[in-house]
Amino acid sequence: MYAQEQDSLKDEDSNTTNQQLPLDNVQEILHRYEEAETFYNKGKIDSVPRILGVYLKNKSLLRKMEKGGITDIYRLSALSYILMDSLQEAERQIKNLLSNQHNYQIRQGDLLSFKASLDTLYISPRIVIGFRAGWLATFAQKNNSVSVLDVINDDNTNASGISQEESYTVDYLGITAGLNLGYYFNRHFALFAEVVTTNIGFNYQRLLATDQGGGLEYQYAQSLNYLEVPAYLQYNFFKQPTFTPYILAGAYYRYLGSSLKTISTTSVNATPLMQTHNFGALVGFGVSKSIGTRWALRLDARYSYNVGNINRAAKRFMNNGEGNIDVFLYNAYDSIDDITIQNVNVNVGITYFLRYKVF
Repeated sequence: MYAQEQDSLKDEDSNTTNQQLPLDNVQEILHRYEEAETFYNKGKIDSVPRILGVYLKNKSLLRKMEKGGITDIYRLSALSYILMDSLQEAERQIKNLLSNQHNYQIRQGDLLSFKASLDTLYISPRIVIGFRAGWLATFAQKNNSVSVLDVINDDNTNASGISQEESYTVDYLGITAGLNLGYYFNRHFALFAEVVTTNIGFNYQRLLATDQGGGLEYQYAQSLNYLEVPAYLQYNFFKQPTFTPYILAGAYYRYLGSSLKTISTTSVNATPLMQTHNFGALVGFGVSKSIGTRWALRLDARYSYNVGNINRAAKRFMNNGEGNIDVFLYNAYDSIDDITIQNVNVNVGITYFLRYKVF
């Protein structure tokens, strides 16, 4: 009686695998799955990979299927490989299952080995895109003080005994916003690149004093608008799958779009006075909190240091013909110092997981 039953199963298996229907047809895929499930329930385990193998080797044939149907195919294949003692192939199908449905819940009939594999594997985003925005403070540092009076005397005085002093203050909050793209090499390391617009600025005051005790004091505001491209390596600690602290380090490139210098309510285009291309280094830390299966909120703080001066020394004392900047600056008794900057900024953002990877 047992031999007759086995012969009957072989005949059914032969009839099933000999059918020639379009492989990517949804009804054909469902039919093959149901046939494979029937053989599995009857103990004909080795028939399952033969029936579903074409879909395991060519995932593109499953694109027309709903996610739940694809999960069923990977699950049944993994269970079959476990019973066939093909544990390496079973793990491969479990990874396919989790990549397709990373929030898979244990079902009745899942084998203990199947459950154990689920516990040892970890799902991480593979490719992410996102948006971030934030505020940043600029710390300007004077490397070399320069005055319009330098064109008269080298000792920063002129024939009338006028001297100059200046001081910089951090009371200007800029804004940064833009897009980012990330690629996860594994569960810990990821590489991110961003394209953002960045507005930075700083205020300073300049005091022109005479040796008789009189003088003039001017308040200046300098703002700069950049197109910024940061790139950084991120290390994720993965304390919890849904709450991930991280640190980052990298570099950035800034392209100057425009610059304004303002005294009271009077502004002038100061773009030619500033460096067009700027480079710097950045470090930071933050946390990421998953929302559902595809989204995450990010909060981070960063410190960046600009390499070199942000101003163009060769354009410090300009002639007419390049925006008449010198007329304004001379009337205000001002010329730009050699300045380097540092920034501290706080960002909030949201990311979308395009693809997952099982590690």
